[in-house]
Amino acid sequence: MNDPLLKDLLNYHQPLNDVDFSRQLLAKIKRAERQRRLIMWVFTLFGLCLSTLYLWSILPLDTWLHWLTPVNGLLLFGIGIFMIWLWTEERSIA
Repeated sequence: MNDPLLKDLLNYHQPLNDVDFSRQLLAKIKRAERQRRLIMWVFTLFGLCLSTLYLWSILPLDTWLHWLTPVNGLLLFGIGIFMIWLWTEERSIA
């Protein structure tokens, strides 16, 4: 009896084990959460790369020389990391 459809039909008439059901449900939730976070990080990095590429192509060269001093570079990096953190942080409404 290796047919999964037949196993599902036969298990339908058997009572559910609460511990196994809870464990399976929590595993599915964790798997979905990991997948959601992975998708979120992929699109975050993709958007960051596209934004950087757009700014690189649109701004004149002398602007980059004025903006990317060591202090300004650190400030821009910090602002970018802070914005990514704000976007990815889960908010709870209490």
